[in-house]
Amino acid sequence: MRKFYLFFFLVFFTTSVIAQEPFIATSGGDGLGQYGYLEKDAVTFSRLERNTYNNIDFLSARWWVTDNNSSNGNGKEYLYHVYNGPDWINGIGWQCGGDNYPSKRTTDYDAANFSPEWGAGTDCYVSVCAKYCGNSYYPAGFDGFSTNGAVGFNERHFRVLDVDTNIHASTASLIGDAAGVCQTINANNVAGSFAINPGAFTGIVLTTLILKNNGTALEGTDIPNMAFSIYYEPVTGSEIYGDGNEIFAGTIAGNWDGNITDNIFASTTLNIPLNGSVRIYVLLCSFNSPVAEGKHINLSIVNDGIFLSPAINGFDKLRINAGSISQQNIILPVKFISFNGVRNNESVLLNWKAVFTSQPDYFKIQQSNNGIYFTDAGKKMVADIDLQQGQYRFELNSTATFFRIAAVFNNQEKLYSAIINLKNNYKNGLRLLQNPVTNSIVLESNLPTVILTELKLFDETGRIFLQKNQQINYGINKIDLPVSNSFPKFIFLQLTDKSNQQYLFRIAIN
Repeated sequence: MRKFYLFFFLVFFTTSVIAQEPFIATSGGDGLGQYGYLEKDAVTFSRLERNTYNNIDFLSARWWVTDNNSSNGNGKEYLYHVYNGPDWINGIGWQCGGDNYPSKRTTDYDAANFSPEWGAGTDCYVSVCAKYCGNSYYPAGFDGFSTNGAVGFNERHFRVLDVDTNIHASTASLIGDAAGVCQTINANNVAGSFAINPGAFTGIVLTTLILKNNGTALEGTDIPNMAFSIYYEPVTGSEIYGDGNEIFAGTIAGNWDGNITDNIFASTTLNIPLNGSVRIYVLLCSFNSPVAEGKHINLSIVNDGIFLSPAINGFDKLRINAGSISQQNIILPVKFISFNGVRNNESVLLNWKAVFTSQPDYFKIQQSNNGIYFTDAGKKMVADIDLQQGQYRFELNSTATFFRIAAVFNNQEKLYSAIINLKNNYKNGLRLLQNPVTNSIVLESNLPTVILTELKLFDETGRIFLQKNQQINYGINKIDLPVSNSFPKFIFLQLTDKSNQQYLFRIAIN
């Protein structure tokens, strides 16, 4: 008799050890299991594996989201069952009905089921609940409708972020040829923009971004490899590209996946911190002229084209639906070779160079306060060439910050220049481009004359790193940092001219 009990115990114990719990599938293409993060508006399903359990009637994905809205300490639970899922085969049961299929998927989750808790900053947890043949359940609190707060098998953790791809004022309608140079002043080169809000989460970093151009400009033929640059800055509600607050994050390459004709551009080595809401700009810095002229750019984030760090449950992919970050077709310019300008308070000077096979009747100068809606601000006849052949200038008084030129043929606007942003943010005639800096400081001057200055680089304690005479020219000035391994996080740049006018800038060191 004792031997019989021992045999029964060993068989039961061995069976319990061998039987492995149901889980959420984690292989590629199997929905929820391959993610660590979820975008607020994205959806996906849960594929539930019965594993070695052979007495399953049905499984359910039990979702639990934390209190993110009412601050009453309560979260929200919702159950997604597989017995009505797309993979349900015979509709009369799983193992109990003779269905040996190893896994089934739920319907897509719906964020509305978790209102009002669902949003950026939500932690959510998903586990597997089971109804066995014979009308028993796991966990103990599960009754087919609720778990009464109990956690099921193999719970997974996910975090929710909000990605906003609505059109931003910085996004260009036409892109000027930056000749391979993308500096902060080239606001007319913004080909797309989006913002990421992590809610209250901190320590999250965007490492990978994968974009596709759905426009007519083709990778390789029209857009060279490494043509796109990435910048970012904190979201303030009034942030705009070109004010000098942007930080360079790197370039995205067309050949990152070994394919140079699929119109996909990406980087896996970005390091963009998401401590608070951050806006990301994508700039097209060069294109192959003239074959690309007249074609257009329209960038979108591919499905699941964002990866974040740290990984959660070993997964760093953000579940996100594909979506345009351009929200419009952005034309590559036709025959407008260059367009730039300077301003001093309300006094604006515009310069452009244009060459046409068929000459326009005249140019319209147009202005805007948001870069989207333009009004006419002046007119320039083609015959009024101020400089050498094909170059024009126009002076006006304006409080607007965005300008473009329209070439008019037969009294109809046909071709547009790029849009430039002339925000008046100079410090007595000088402004700092790009901050933080790595190897060099770039200043832009709109002073009408060359100035000779004494340059000094020093820290908060007064320790001097560099002191020399420095000539500041109209336009862009580059000042190389001395080679040093001992720079503090912040240093000061001081320029003093012969009249003792001082220009002082606080510099962050990368």
